[in-house]
Amino acid sequence: MTLSENTSITSGNASGGFEARIDTVTRRLHVRLWGLWSLEVAKSFVAAVDKLGRELGQTPWTSLVDARKFTVQDPLLEALREESLKLAARLGCRKMATLVESSVYALQFKRLASKGHVVNQTFPDLAAARAWLAAEDRPSPTETRGR
Repeated sequence: MTLSENTSITSGNASGGFEARIDTVTRRLHVRLWGLWSLEVAKSFVAAVDKLGRELGQTPWTSLVDARKFTVQDPLLEALREESLKLAARLGCRKMATLVESSVYALQFKRLASKGHVVNQTFPDLAAARAWLAAEDRPSPTETRGR
């Protein structure tokens, strides 16, 4: 399967949503999350992970998530967020770096990601996240490996 040059999906509005796009050079799914999501946006996100993950194909890929403008979500959406992480892992995501500003969201994300079986790490800055994703596949001392 050939990746298209500009594969991108956006859903939501100014108060809550996401943008997800594939970087064909790095085989990386770039995701930007913001605000408070509705049930419809959460379902759209799971569908976007499924579509874009399948487009990336069988070769392992990574994900860079900018969640600096994302807030702690309603517990009712937690199952869908966990589903998106499990789906990403099944489709070949081997590492996920997430940019966060809130320590509360960082804790929530780490808990969800560990259930999603994705090697993950949270970061306060983009350069550190990119360096970690580019590094050889050796876990860092603070890395979480889902079980």
